[in-house]
Amino acid sequence: MSGRGNYHHGDLRSALLDASLRLLDAEGENAVTLREVARLTEVSHSAPTHHFGNREGLIEALSAEAARQLADYLRSATRAAGDQARSSQLIGIAYVRWAVEHPHRFRMLSRFRPSSPLETSAAHAGDESDRALGRAWESVGQSVLVETFEAGQAAGVIAAGDPLVLAMTAWATTHGLATLLLDGLLTDGPPTVEQAVHVAEEATVVLGLGLIKR
Repeated sequence: MSGRGNYHHGDLRSALLDASLRLLDAEGENAVTLREVARLTEVSHSAPTHHFGNREGLIEALSAEAARQLADYLRSATRAAGDQARSSQLIGIAYVRWAVEHPHRFRMLSRFRPSSPLETSAAHAGDESDRALGRAWESVGQSVLVETFEAGQAAGVIAAGDPLVLAMTAWATTHGLATLLLDGLLTDGPPTVEQAVHVAEEATVVLGLGLIKR
């Protein structure tokens, strides 16, 4: 059945992104083309162009959608935690788990760069009401990390310090760990979810305790 004319206003863009995600998951980024997405969605070849302009626009929108999904996943992980101390560990484990469950989507995160987190933070230093950091880092869910550490500090279970620095440290650790796993440098063959969770649990414990003996 043709999908032409069956979409309400705004639905077609979502349908095109859904088709793009299916292609991405099945075959990787190179398989995502305007023509193939149109074919899967059963619309004219010009329809994706109307919504995204060109393939570059489609890939940018796809990377933004992957980032949004990751942020939602991380928020779900923090809600599942029983306390603030556990939240800081679970969010790191969830980040690595999502990457292994959605490797092609994870690779897309580096394609979406709305702004530099360091430049944005410096430009808005001291402006607590602006939440500029959250907007700048939303591309990979870092706003969720900042919120988690701020809540942990408020509860007295996370050490004092700039939440930006804490978030960057946690992000660098978990993102690097996920990348190493997906590159096959920590396991024999593609990592399983169980392996990824196990490694992430150990790494987040070390991250939480620190390396220096006190």
